[in-house]
Amino acid sequence: NTRLQGLICPMPILQVRLKLNLMKKDDQLLILADDNTFHSEFARFCYLADIKLISKKECGSFQEYLIQVVV
Repeated sequence: NTRLQGLICPMPILQVRLKLNLMKKDDQLLILADDNTFHSEFARFCYLADIKLISKKECGSFQEYLIQVVV
């Protein structure tokens, strides 16, 4: 579970990248972010990094993302 409250892009993306460096194939990571630009930046990041976005939903003032490492 990674809470990225109060961080503005690109810091949330960098924090996710640090977590991903510790993950193995098929591991999953739950991300909670409240930056308004995170959604568009994160979608591009997932595409470029070959990360599977499993789900996205509103969770109060947060966007909640569940991702899976594909490679």
